[in-house]
Amino acid sequence: QFYTHTHTHTLTHAAPFAMPFFQFPYVVNEWPIRLNGLIVCSIAVLGIVFRDEEAMQWVVAGLCVDFLAKIVWGGSATIAPAFGIVFTKWLPVRLTPGSPKQFAGLCGFFFTFLATLLFFAAESPIAASVVLGLLAAASFLEAVFNLCAACLMMGFAIQFGLIDANHTAKCDEFLEETDRMFRERVQTSYPRHNREILVYKLNKDGEPTRVDLRYKQKSDEDRWGDFHPIKHVMISDQGMSMGVAAIAAVWKISSLLDESPRALWITLAIIAASLWGIQTLLYLIKLVIYPKKVYKEWMHPDLSNMFAGLPINLLLFAFLAVGESDVCVQILFWSGAPLSALFAILALGNWFGSSQYYEMMSPSWVIPVVGPLLAALVGPSVPDVDLSNAIWLFFGLPALLGLTLFVLNFRRWALEPPVTDLQEILLFALLAVPSVMTMALPGLTGGFGAASYVTFSISVAMAIWFLWLAVWHNKFSAPADRNYWVLVFSVSAYAGACYTYYQLADPSVLGQIWAYSANFVASYACIVVTLHSLRLMIWRKYYVPADKWGPLSFMKLTHYAYKEALDDLTEMAGTLDADNANEFANTLEGLVLMHHSHAHYEDEILFKDYDGYIPGFQDEIGIESEHQAADSGLDALAAKIEALRSGGSTAGIEEQLAAIVPVLTDHLENEERNLIAYPRKYVARKTHKRLIRESFRARPIEEWRKVLPFIINKLPYHPMRVRFLRCFQWAMPEEMEKLGIMLFNGCSRNMFERVARDVPAIVPRGLYLSKKTLDFNWYRRYW
Repeated sequence: QFYTHTHTHTLTHAAPFAMPFFQFPYVVNEWPIRLNGLIVCSIAVLGIVFRDEEAMQWVVAGLCVDFLAKIVWGGSATIAPAFGIVFTKWLPVRLTPGSPKQFAGLCGFFFTFLATLLFFAAESPIAASVVLGLLAAASFLEAVFNLCAACLMMGFAIQFGLIDANHTAKCDEFLEETDRMFRERVQTSYPRHNREILVYKLNKDGEPTRVDLRYKQKSDEDRWGDFHPIKHVMISDQGMSMGVAAIAAVWKISSLLDESPRALWITLAIIAASLWGIQTLLYLIKLVIYPKKVYKEWMHPDLSNMFAGLPINLLLFAFLAVGESDVCVQILFWSGAPLSALFAILALGNWFGSSQYYEMMSPSWVIPVVGPLLAALVGPSVPDVDLSNAIWLFFGLPALLGLTLFVLNFRRWALEPPVTDLQEILLFALLAVPSVMTMALPGLTGGFGAASYVTFSISVAMAIWFLWLAVWHNKFSAPADRNYWVLVFSVSAYAGACYTYYQLADPSVLGQIWAYSANFVASYACIVVTLHSLRLMIWRKYYVPADKWGPLSFMKLTHYAYKEALDDLTEMAGTLDADNANEFANTLEGLVLMHHSHAHYEDEILFKDYDGYIPGFQDEIGIESEHQAADSGLDALAAKIEALRSGGSTAGIEEQLAAIVPVLTDHLENEERNLIAYPRKYVARKTHKRLIRESFRARPIEEWRKVLPFIINKLPYHPMRVRFLRCFQWAMPEEMEKLGIMLFNGCSRNMFERVARDVPAIVPRGLYLSKKTLDFNWYRRYW
């Protein structure tokens, strides 16, 4: 804690900004880092003992890459820390600032990079062992005694002015918040409730109809505790077996070139088949017990594309069976190929058969295209039948659709990128199309011809593009979820394309390095995503309801700011005196102003629009009377604000607050239980955006200058602040700089900097925070 206690200072808005490098977190948990130190120490010791073994030298090189990934994306994107994160659920939370740990990762990279150079370039295992010995000693101190030598070095560097102190000073502000979020979201177990379905009839005097409002009164705690492997298994879980089967296919190609053991890809194939069997069985049970949920996924414009994962898995297994069992190849191919073509045709029909929102376009639309391309890859290897002409039927239309969807997605993401980062990782699905085409074309044309060179060049260009997006533009940083298996599948397909190029077009050392590098990245990604999937299952966060949100989610997020402000006021009221009276008055004033603003656009805009869908529902659940009771109680408290600021009497304030808090809390819970569901069920997304624009313009700008910073400051967790601002960005991106100026003047420097890191659209002109904000600083204005 040397750097924490000796260099904490107040940062002003006039001070130079010091954004964290890349996507490394502000705050990290000590335990995964210490487990990582134990793993690094073990590898370093093994590297010393087996320094003459080439395989061990490559392991040290892999550790060097692991450190590099840690520097850029943090521990969650690397194998060793991800392994440690799996077990943190049962360990006490011990948080520490992130910047010194990033510096420690830089030191680890330096040691392992130097050792790798000594192994391969200088061919001096003894010298490399000396370097690894220093790394082992530092890692041992970290793992056993929690003594971070690099952190001490950084503390001295700050003390002597070699490193900007802003990089560490900002971390302390978020330690308590991160600790609270980890305990609430990870270490707390929530009971699972079976809520009954409530029905509100649109025609009060008639019989119930299918268009009546049906909903369950659910809270966030209900969603967090609703772990159910059957009810909440999703068709997108097919991606898990797709990813493992694809990496098994890559290692099979490597084995055929006598460059890896045969047992490795067979083991991966067995794991993939087992995963596919378990996930498919769970989904079939879900189809029987919860058919409506399966139907919703089938009709969803994004999730429905993953139904193509079923035949894709069959075709991947057929590829793995080639040369092993002719019967299995025939069964799997003739089961998967027609289904893949059927799903591609159905997907195409759905796109043209019903109107699609432009903003709903997703890279996942490419997934049904990959299935027929895999059929074209496996088809020439099917025994006892000549498919040399017919197999082109599986290639032509998917190739055209793949090109078309790439153009559409390029236009979508370049001109109007979605505000949610949940779909970013699906961009990797675009890489799978040219990669599988590169693998399939030699079997169709009899060699690696001009068409194969074109598709392989496209694959390479896209891979470099994605790497640039990840490193320079901080993309693909969303929390781990099911979608990351699409990344594993697509990068594995790219590795297969690189092996095809190496085998048929360029069997030189350069081609070999290209193939090996792609295989390493694909295998590395598979291990990391596997560890995170295991973590989510152990933490009971995998088979839970999806986290759904839209533009109007800012209403519910405002409730969290309400509750936090009420908790702060209650805590201060117990010890209200001259020392905290002014802070109490400021918080009370912000709460009153936020309440009146929130209630106004509920009563005058939102509820009036909702009434067109569900007439009289707000009156039925008593919203109007609750607003009146809250208004009178808060106005009575607001009358004492000036007295508090001038040092007047505080008598009776605690009693008044104790009386109004239950009223407001019950009102918020009533809205969350009954009102949250039906805008999502009835109101179109375009209407969502119109309502949030009208709500923003319904209140004076001077009021927003006070209300918006108050909400951001009172929201308890950083992801809530980011989502709140993205709700506005979704509806009115042209106004984000205006909101940014309000936050810059109304929030602390650290708070603004952290939010701007994830919502760069709020950064005002002239304020340079990072390379990521340049797009919004210049591109949207006249020069």
